[in-house]
Amino acid sequence: MMIFLHKNIINKKNGVAYIMHKERKLRTPSLHYLEIIAKAYEKFGFDEEILGEAYDFSEKT
Repeated sequence: MMIFLHKNIINKKNGVAYIMHKERKLRTPSLHYLEIIAKAYEKFGFDEEILGEAYDFSEKT
């Protein structure tokens, strides 16, 4: 659960955070990892298009 405090109003939102260690180099994820994440996106009703865009971006960098 994520909690946001703005102007003394507390809003709770469900969310997911992924934190990488800074010593890990960025790279395109393996297809196996992408499949696992895609299943989780589907299960929790996340927009899978964003995942595809992130994957495409990772291939360009």
